[in-house]
Amino acid sequence: MTPPGSLYRQLAIDAVDAARRRYEIACVSADFNVLKAAVRAKLGVAPMIAPAIEVLGMSAVRDLPRIVDVEMSIVHRQKRNSSVFEDELAGIFDNLFRYVS
Repeated sequence: MTPPGSLYRQLAIDAVDAARRRYEIACVSADFNVLKAAVRAKLGVAPMIAPAIEVLGMSAVRDLPRIVDVEMSIVHRQKRNSSVFEDELAGIFDNLFRYVS
């Protein structure tokens, strides 16, 4: 699970609590690779956005409550005015979310 203060963490906890499901948070990390490794090692489940599940070849766990939709957007300036950081970040988001229709 992501650290306290994360919106996605709170939405996941709220969904599981509302469904009255028992759970234990066994791993906390802001590093997605750590969470991915824990899931791949079958140490537990973690809330992830749908494109990440598909790209990583993970299947959705059945009978868990659905987390409410979260809308994200990035405003990327034209190339001549953008920084290298903005270009890289926009490229990462483009690659991750190109699978979403």
